[in-house]
Amino acid sequence: MAMALVSGAGRRLVRVTHPPTSSLSWSRGVNRLPRAFARSSAPKHVSWSRNVNTYRELVTRPVIFCTAVTVGSFGIASWLHSADRVARWRRQFVRRRRIGDSPIEQWWATIPTAKRVVGALAASYVAVFLMWKVPMLNGFMTRHFLHFPLSANLSQLVGSHFSHASLMHLGFNTMALWSFGVPMANAFGSEQFLAFSVGAGMSAGLLSQLHSVFTKSATPGLGASGVIMGLVGAFALTHQDAVIYVPFLPFIQGPAIAAFGLLMAVDVVGLALGWKVLGHAAHLGGQLFGLAYLFGGQSVLFTAPVNAFTEFRIRAGW
Repeated sequence: MAMALVSGAGRRLVRVTHPPTSSLSWSRGVNRLPRAFARSSAPKHVSWSRNVNTYRELVTRPVIFCTAVTVGSFGIASWLHSADRVARWRRQFVRRRRIGDSPIEQWWATIPTAKRVVGALAASYVAVFLMWKVPMLNGFMTRHFLHFPLSANLSQLVGSHFSHASLMHLGFNTMALWSFGVPMANAFGSEQFLAFSVGAGMSAGLLSQLHSVFTKSATPGLGASGVIMGLVGAFALTHQDAVIYVPFLPFIQGPAIAAFGLLMAVDVVGLALGWKVLGHAAHLGGQLFGLAYLFGGQSVLFTAPVNAFTEFRIRAGW
């Protein structure tokens, strides 16, 4: 099996200049943001002062939030999987709407579930990208869909994974999502795949947040590569014999596990040397989540809850 590997897009970092003082003002350097972001308002002044409130807002709350979102996502996925709710809803929908009467519905029925799920996720990236193009939404998008590490806005840890800085950025990430997402959605199933994507995104955002806080880096970031890197890691471990190649350069190829190791090495070096072009901390967050999930996390986050919910459903007579 040959898969396309897109590593050049990644999670983009948007450079913001700031004075080298004990505090940072986001108002400085906002004109250096990409054009789509420069028209919108930037987060207010954030203090670097070392006190309990600062670390609670910038460290403790993000850790709790990302953990809760990840565990909650897997809880919902486990419940739906154990109760077979998705299949039941589909049967009810088919009976109510009589799917198959129109050519569009017949075409939709021929699309595999994995491709539907991955396509819907890719469509959400496109929708958010188009929302950035609406001037009246710039303020809302900046507050919730661009990760400013020092803003203490938890919604940015979710929304930034749906945003992309350019059409090329969006194109490469959706291509990578389709390449690795479809086989993993087939392997995981739709519920587990979506929960995994949420977990990889939360891990990427959290590691990026913690790295920014402890290194006092105020560079905003955005992009779905944290999710994609998690999928690449899971794919490499479950499809080790697959051949991965670079798009447009098919002569550069290699086994999946070796390519994943190379990606991790590049991100570790980039993080150590302070490279600013890509969000290496976010990449590593997604990669580490993919590894942890395949090496024991799956049984804790998904398999055990599915078994527990199934047993509960049987005892309750549902």
